[in-house]
Amino acid sequence: MELKNLKEASKEEVEAFLSSFDTVLTDCDGVLWRGNQVIEGSPQMIQQFRKLGKKVIFVTNNSSKTRSEFVQKSKDLGFGGELEEFFTTSLLVAEYLKNIGFDKKVYLHSYPGMAKSLDECGIKHIGLGPDPLPNDWSNWSPDCLERVASELDPEVRCVVTSLDWQTSYIKIIKVCSYLQNPEVMFLVPNMDERVPGGSDLLLPGTGSMVNMFKSVTQRQPIVLGKPEKYIFEAVQKKFPDIEPSRTLMIGDKYDIFYFSQVCFKTIEFCFSLKTDIQLGENCDLKTLLVGTGVDNVETARNLDSNQRPDYFIPSLGDLLYQD
Repeated sequence: MELKNLKEASKEEVEAFLSSFDTVLTDCDGVLWRGNQVIEGSPQMIQQFRKLGKKVIFVTNNSSKTRSEFVQKSKDLGFGGELEEFFTTSLLVAEYLKNIGFDKKVYLHSYPGMAKSLDECGIKHIGLGPDPLPNDWSNWSPDCLERVASELDPEVRCVVTSLDWQTSYIKIIKVCSYLQNPEVMFLVPNMDERVPGGSDLLLPGTGSMVNMFKSVTQRQPIVLGKPEKYIFEAVQKKFPDIEPSRTLMIGDKYDIFYFSQVCFKTIEFCFSLKTDIQLGENCDLKTLLVGTGVDNVETARNLDSNQRPDYFIPSLGDLLYQD
């Protein structure tokens, strides 16, 4: 399949593209904004989708905030959106545990946003916040390890791990130690190996941490975010009238494309090939890669023909000038 660059498309080709879907699934970081900075033209294009009668749904692997916090950020940056239109991995983790009747404790190696989402669902948790090495660990001794072992909570029956700005070797030991028990669930919001950062920075993502825990514990986690189907199934449960063959997925990572093939035929806007495009592939969705995030058009063109996104555009805002 040839990758279609919408920046180079004719007016008629762009009109045909815009008429091929009724629902838009869009990633956030790297597609709509970077940090707290809007990507030029993206708010106007999201509003234009709505003017054209498209349903816009936000799907993000970012678990640092609750759904309500993402709604507020989206409104502050000019995108709008209602609570029911936002699907975050912190929400997915909390609702997954609630739906299975989980009544034990979660050990969190994660963000405050994940903790707040668990609180909203009545899920008990420990581990949030700093857990630094004691000063006397400079003189390593068995007593140090015995101290860590004494702090393990026997009520923990689930470990949720993602990025944790306050990670430490103590926390890593505790995650691995809890996961020695096969009765302890291993839940992760996503497997993104890197996240958007500054031009001179390469930021490890949740997947880099999870791969370390997998290697040490020989455990395979349950992944709830993109590119797994679970997140799209959650969207379909909320909006059962969505027709996958009439949905667009936008992102900046390849994994959105993987998602689309497994889950039907919807379009998602993506900025990462491995997460966003792969999600589209998994769910058989139409896919649009934007070049403002993790992956770019050259990365996409180097993929096998059956792995490429359907469309590319340098920036989502470029669509404003193509119709």
